[in-house]
Amino acid sequence: MPLLSYGLGKLLFPNNAEMQLGMFFTGVAPGGGASNIWTVLLGGNISLSIIMTAISTIAAFGMMPLWIFTLGKVIFDSGNLEVPYTQITTYVVALIIPLGIGFLIQRYFKKIAQCMTRFLKGLSVGLIIFIVVFAIITNLYLFQLFSWQVRRLI
Repeated sequence: MPLLSYGLGKLLFPNNAEMQLGMFFTGVAPGGGASNIWTVLLGGNISLSIIMTAISTIAAFGMMPLWIFTLGKVIFDSGNLEVPYTQITTYVVALIIPLGIGFLIQRYFKKIAQCMTRFLKGLSVGLIIFIVVFAIITNLYLFQLFSWQVRRLI
């Protein structure tokens, strides 16, 4: 993903180093929290999804600086680049603690885990609908700026 985001940044923004860097950081940053919700809703392997999210978040401690200070240095040679270690640590702690609690509930309280699974599936559907509706409403002004006509810029 970092290589893809680097290539896309170079392709889409050939003369804009800031946009290239933004695209590159997006490809370097760990993600995947929403994939866990989709995995549950679509009946996927939730254990695998959670493990992959946890591993990518923990691996970010080493991989983000590696990518930023190797390939990121190609995009720009000067500037103060700070890796957000405290923010990554916060994300790891915020991920590991609920995972540990969920593991303990699933292991020792199986009936409670089954009830919580049914409840959380419904809650996840509601959350996704809320996010989509809220995003459309808050960005409605952007849709008013667009036209259905394609105009030639040259």
